[in-house]
Amino acid sequence: AAPAPASEPPDRPGPRKFLSPVVRRLAREHDIDPGVIEGTGRDGRVTRNDVLAYIESMKAVPEPAPAPAASEPEPAPADPGPQMDEPVKLSRLRVRIADNMVASLRTAAHVWTSMEVDYEQVERVRQAHRASFRQQEGFSLTYLPFIARATMDALRAFPVVNSSFDQQGRTATFHQDVDLGIAVDLNQDGLMVVTIKKADDYSLRALARKVRDLAVRARGGRVGPDDISGSTFTITNPGPYGSFMSAPVINVPDVAILSTDGIAKRPKVITTPDGADAIAIRHMGYLGLSWDHRAFDGSTAVLFLRRIKENLETWDWEQQLI
Repeated sequence: AAPAPASEPPDRPGPRKFLSPVVRRLAREHDIDPGVIEGTGRDGRVTRNDVLAYIESMKAVPEPAPAPAASEPEPAPADPGPQMDEPVKLSRLRVRIADNMVASLRTAAHVWTSMEVDYEQVERVRQAHRASFRQQEGFSLTYLPFIARATMDALRAFPVVNSSFDQQGRTATFHQDVDLGIAVDLNQDGLMVVTIKKADDYSLRALARKVRDLAVRARGGRVGPDDISGSTFTITNPGPYGSFMSAPVINVPDVAILSTDGIAKRPKVITTPDGADAIAIRHMGYLGLSWDHRAFDGSTAVLFLRRIKENLETWDWEQQLI
């Protein structure tokens, strides 16, 4: 949706809210007082998108007619910008993230395993349905729902990866449903894990819709407690930002988290129908799995990743998209 028209700046801006470094830099570069921008983030915070929308709205305001020549005014004081090397109070979200990450590293025995995947089959289906999918759904068909759908099958095949581990109670809980957590970047202001309940019941297209819906609502501060709790397995997706390999921190009490990294054209040795070797250009990428060695062992981690890889490379994705 188009940004709402900017309101008339008040004569005296109210108390300044906490601003992220990205927001401060944008405001400084465009000579904007953030205090005149209405924030749409959590607790009324001004986000990067708020600043960009304000800039666009100002472009639509016609330039006033040149005034008669007058005496040169006093130069306005330069914006000092952020106070570098000075402590800045952390947001509640950043504190919560910090607490959770440290607790996870203290609790889980983190191990990382990765596997290369040939996404050529997926890419062909994406390209064939790119225009029609966007027209029908209103957003782009990304790699993430394909990976999520392939992962649901692997979690069914290896239920220990969809479990919770309680060392103190000496128990492991194997979950009947896959409640899939998706890590959503909040415009560099933090990270939030939204949860798709019973994600293994969703089709490929339904997963794409649900991921999109939760991500949009999370960035707009419109998610409820049920949307951000109870995950049994998590996927984080740094690939669109250009990552090569990532080793994320486990979202405890889950016992594993999957990272979907950047996909790019690379040369690959393939076997032709007549059995000869050839070099082909394929869409390649890596999947990284951070897993808790207390809950299972390396063989399970590798077989789990291999199951996802084989699904992505061999499934009839044309049929899955129907």
